[in-house]
Amino acid sequence: MPGVMKVYRRTISETGESKLGKMEKLYTHNGDGEPLVTILFLPGTKVDNRKDYSKRIGNIAGTIKYTEFFLTGKEDGKEIHNNPRLQFLGIYYDNWHNRKFDIEGFNKKPESYYYNESYAMSKFLAPLYAETVQDTIVDRLPLEEAMERMGHLVVCGVSAGGVFGLEVDNAITDRMRGLGYNEDEIDKILQRKHSLFLGNTANPRFARSTNIFAMNKKDEVSRMRIPDFDELIGNDSDYLTVSKIAKNSLIISSDISDEELLRKTQPNKTPSTTDDHHHPDLFVYGDNVLSYMAKNILRNIVKNSLAGKTPQNPTDLLKNTSPMADNNKDTDINHVYTEAIKTALAADQIRGK
Repeated sequence: MPGVMKVYRRTISETGESKLGKMEKLYTHNGDGEPLVTILFLPGTKVDNRKDYSKRIGNIAGTIKYTEFFLTGKEDGKEIHNNPRLQFLGIYYDNWHNRKFDIEGFNKKPESYYYNESYAMSKFLAPLYAETVQDTIVDRLPLEEAMERMGHLVVCGVSAGGVFGLEVDNAITDRMRGLGYNEDEIDKILQRKHSLFLGNTANPRFARSTNIFAMNKKDEVSRMRIPDFDELIGNDSDYLTVSKIAKNSLIISSDISDEELLRKTQPNKTPSTTDDHHHPDLFVYGDNVLSYMAKNILRNIVKNSLAGKTPQNPTDLLKNTSPMADNNKDTDINHVYTEAIKTALAADQIRGK
């Protein structure tokens, strides 16, 4: 049986109260008629509390705060919510715990595969590429309008959330074909959609949208799921690597230590020798160059979406335009990041083709 997908939006009142409300449709403009930038968070398989409604809602709110922290460096997202053109969405569906089977299906046919909930999400997102009446898709949009609207969607996914995000692209592609878009038009529209995937477990080689995949070279879960993982991420080097894998997609990868996360979250524990090193939290709460880089990329994506700009090359998203040099440690990371980008881009590595 297909699972039931639900989309929620988090809002913060003038008094600072956080509320989570279910959304029946996607709004593309705010009350003042300004285009909204939608930031959609796609969690991994560990978010599964379908039997306990209060825990489910708490987890969805937590995943949205995860993205807010990534953008602001603060636990309280009130400041960023003051922007009337941003809306933060999270999702839930009741068979999320079975996604491991979906991961296997996608990685066998990454150019076309999608699952029931991915198809449902493509319909929820239909106002970005189609004329809709209530919840019915009735016609295609003019190409320029569809490109503009799709450019206002930002996706941040963790672990299996990357699989879901790429499946949604495949489902949108099928729907657009049915509306009469040709392949060139579909490419132009989906290239305006930008995503950042952390600890990705999806085969990224056939992505049509613009994606940055941030990955730990030690990650055994990603290595097990993604064909030719070591070649794809440049595992011949333990330093920061930028790999071009498609016209509009990059992988950024580095060798980062689990000890760092444990010091922050579980100070009394030490890393296990049998650990699979699959800890996407390292990208959010870590003090490493890859974490710094990923935060900077998401901020660049959101800034571009708010300004209606689309980079000509995904490497433009790597530029260090949002330094977080609040102390000496961040200043050092800022320098390492800048130098690492210079080195990686000078190599102009193309892998996994």
